[in-house]
Amino acid sequence: MPRTALLLLLLACPATAMGGPALSRIEPPAAQRGTDVEILISGSELEEPQEVFFEEGHITVKAVAEDKANVVKATLAIPADCPLGPHRLRVRTAEGLSELRMFHVHAVEQFPETEPNNTAEAAQPITPGTAVWGALGNEDVDVFKVNLPAGGRLAAVVEAVSLDQQMLDPHLEIVDAKGFTLAACDDHPLLAQDAAVAVTVKDEGDYFLRVRESSYRGGNAIYLLHVGDFPVPHVAWPPGGAAGSEIAVEWIGDPAGPFSETIALTAVDLHGLVRVRPTRDGKASPLAVPLRATTAPVVTVEEPAAEPEQALKVTAPTALVGRMDASDDVDWIRIEAPKGSKWRVAGWGRRLGSPVDLVINAHRDDAKRQRITGNDDAEGPDSVVQVTVPEEGSFLLRVNDFQQRGGPDFIYWI
Repeated sequence: MPRTALLLLLLACPATAMGGPALSRIEPPAAQRGTDVEILISGSELEEPQEVFFEEGHITVKAVAEDKANVVKATLAIPADCPLGPHRLRVRTAEGLSELRMFHVHAVEQFPETEPNNTAEAAQPITPGTAVWGALGNEDVDVFKVNLPAGGRLAAVVEAVSLDQQMLDPHLEIVDAKGFTLAACDDHPLLAQDAAVAVTVKDEGDYFLRVRESSYRGGNAIYLLHVGDFPVPHVAWPPGGAAGSEIAVEWIGDPAGPFSETIALTAVDLHGLVRVRPTRDGKASPLAVPLRATTAPVVTVEEPAAEPEQALKVTAPTALVGRMDASDDVDWIRIEAPKGSKWRVAGWGRRLGSPVDLVINAHRDDAKRQRITGNDDAEGPDSVVQVTVPEEGSFLLRVNDFQQRGGPDFIYWI
């Protein structure tokens, strides 16, 4: 085998399959941009570390050393203009190259969690506009105290599963000084198993954020908690547009109500997404909401569309945006294309932060409207179908939510 082909084969094989270095934990899991930070990378087969590097190349690694068995210490310099969000990290040792893990960069000052902080009396004070990283043991609850003025807003986001380390399904709640729960979240539409909450309080005083594993089985896994008065919408309407254009979107999902912003669909990633941090009153969300960008025509599915006779008529290729406005809502769409041509119909909902569980069925465009094919969960909760256009030169799409739910945030893109 040629040496180049052998090298490519070795790089394609996972490190764990070859017995090479494997990564399980990074402490802290994130840092503020414009700072230097020392991190500890734990795993297996990490003896004789030679290099820690980031695939994107934005973060500089100033020093690498073996801290103890299977723990690598690295000093990072994060530039002030470093892109926010996850950065892909690898470790190279004398035995090989590790798999990828994520290290996150955010915009605010960060502190470690300090134990004991399991009760309101022992709660760790924190200031809005900061981040805290910590770990949850079994039956552990971490409590943080925030003092707010009358009419103040408290928003919090906890990242755990999205940190790409040990499995931790977090539960997050805001509690007042009397012990009443003001807001709680386990699984967030945009974050899947991670959580986000926000409230506006009536009275001045101390309020408490409680973080725990949803079933109290933390296993000493790591989380990152963002605290502030930032917005926390989870989906946009429309959920995308023409690549390279500017579109006016309405951000939906924040408890304080929707708000508008003009977005440039320019920084498109390999998945056809533009990831935007919604900003209201100068405060940016730590959550990046994905928007679709396309070179195809974008058409809005308008109501009424609940019957085949009301179906919107479009010509493929096209992009469609719509929503399940209410319970039991159904949208019918007529797709015109050459007879015998083959089309991929891909639905996007949950991957854009919408709670919709898309179901897409294709039907013959004739009097009987016989079902051709359909799908519910090809792409997670989203749907994909392959359709060969019948002799009519068109076919019908029937779009609905699997549980017949609906609302202003039940937005989809096809």
